Amino acid sequence: MRKLFLGLFAAFSAFAFYLMVASYSHADLNKLPPLESGDLIFETTLTNQTAAIMLATGSIYTHVGIIHKNTDGYSVIHAAHRVKESPLSEFIESGWGEHFTILRYPGLTQARRDAIVKDAESFIGRNYNFEFTMKSKDIYCSELPYFAFEQEHLPIGSLQKIGDLYMNNPATRALFDKRWRQHPACQAPGMNADACWKAVMDEPIITPVSLAHDPKLVRIYSNYLF
Repeated sequence: MRKLFLGLFAAFSAFAFYLMVASYSHADLNKLPPLESGDLIFETTLTNQTAAIMLATGSIYTHVGIIHKNTDGYSVIHAAHRVKESPLSEFIESGWGEHFTILRYPGLTQARRDAIVKDAESFIGRNYNFEFTMKSKDIYCSELPYFAFEQEHLPIGSLQKIGDLYMNNPATRALFDKRWRQHPACQAPGMNADACWKAVMDEPIITPVSLAHDPKLVRIYSNYLF
């Protein structure tokens, strides 16, 4: 059953990428509805971990950031190689085909939206968490909004165990094989890759698609074709 799923998802992924390539065009930011600080923006980035994230999570969303509405327009706070704040246009251009989705937590006051942005900005400069462990001071992309909203007592997304994801696929395993030696759970003497794999399966993780599927969030905009 798992092999069947992976085969179907691989076919879906190939078709999805075909659609994005076929429909590629520069995003027209003038067509966006008014955005607010604290809105979440999701996209598909092209990095050496894109395929692994897509297969493990079953989603085209591989990156997420928090929108900051300011006097100069819009920017995005997000965890790339480091947590940084980028112009909205630059963030969108980094996504495959300039496709993106924007979700909003409705009903928040401006004060709470500003507080979420301030919480997110407190992480700026931190390194990216390449081991995807929530025990590290480093931070990966979906941790950023998860923690920023959590600090305002607004939980979003659902934590999963890493073992609950579709980890047993070639892309995810290859990424693991490159990084497992740096994982905090795998530092015991004599630890090998197989032992590390078992050790991390019970660790919690928050994924971009888990945030995107939170029923409290509403879609404001998307130019994906599916």
